Amino acid sequence: MSVSLSGPDEGWCGDSLYYSASGEYNVDGATQQEIRDGEATVDVEYLWSYSPAECLSGGGTHDRWATLRYLPECGGQTHTVSVTYTVTISYGGGPSDVASAEASKEVYIKMPTVEIEDALTHDYIVPFWVDNRIRFTMGPEGVESRITGWQVLVKDNADSVVRMLSGACTDGLNDVRWDGCNAIGGALTEDGSPYSYTVRLCDPGGYQYVDELGSRLIKEWSLSFVICDRSYPEADFESGVDEDTIADNGSPVALGVWFGPENATRIFYVDQYNVTPDYGDKGWDALVELSEAYSMPCLLYTTPTTSVPPAARYHVYVWHHQPYVRDVAGNIWDMDETTDACELATRWQFGISPTGELIDFEASYQ
Repeated sequence: MSVSLSGPDEGWCGDSLYYSASGEYNVDGATQQEIRDGEATVDVEYLWSYSPAECLSGGGTHDRWATLRYLPECGGQTHTVSVTYTVTISYGGGPSDVASAEASKEVYIKMPTVEIEDALTHDYIVPFWVDNRIRFTMGPEGVESRITGWQVLVKDNADSVVRMLSGACTDGLNDVRWDGCNAIGGALTEDGSPYSYTVRLCDPGGYQYVDELGSRLIKEWSLSFVICDRSYPEADFESGVDEDTIADNGSPVALGVWFGPENATRIFYVDQYNVTPDYGDKGWDALVELSEAYSMPCLLYTTPTTSVPPAARYHVYVWHHQPYVRDVAGNIWDMDETTDACELATRWQFGISPTGELIDFEASYQ
């Protein structure tokens, strides 16, 4: 006698896997005649073994098939499906003949996996910058046909979800870009730092596969700068940019500032409300503190120190035009030397270190 077992040798956890058995036995001519005459009976049984799978259908002692399902906790492992084929011939009033044969099959259960790549995910979050990066790897090969999509939950230090991102899956490395804002478009703040990411994959059976990464930081900084007054010993006129050029009777005028990280979703235009003019001799400096309102400083943020992908760089543009002040001293930062007006334009590019220092600073003046 013999038995064979057919069915898949690999499959995804949560899928229905169908196995069938086929047994054969032979008896001598005399026994065959007894069976035909009703003097002997034949009982055929299939004893299935498939732990730790669930049996969805079949699998009984007289079933030649079994439909099995392995749960996610069985994934990433090889399991054994086996069947024992037993034939019992019983003779009326006499002893029985019993014979068995066994067949088995190895099955590898594939399971979706997800791993957030710490070294490739930004360590700092920059609000309003569209290139904040979360990178995670999915496997094994072919998983994109299995997973309905991914979700990324951004949580604050109270474990509250402040933003949910979602998208379609790709085998291997997935690169998620986002703007560092909450669900209603407001900037995430330092008060909620450190933040964490939870990446969640979902399959058609409703099973979830999760990885988490914490310690994503936000550090807020305000920006101020000085505009210097260059002396001109041969004239009594103000020679550069000080109280006469950025303030009129103590009220700041005519200074426009645009700033934001490259590829930002929001570029700020800032009125220079908080200006401290020098009101002193030539050579003093006027302090400019940027703000969107008198009580709220305009914030910048520590930029990612992760080398891959590239970190954010801020772009700051300052423009000033004051036609009522003569620039007889010939300020070197005057945009238009053909007029007596004092005009100024600057462009700064920089990142911000975790300690608030400007890094990779570049400046140009027109």
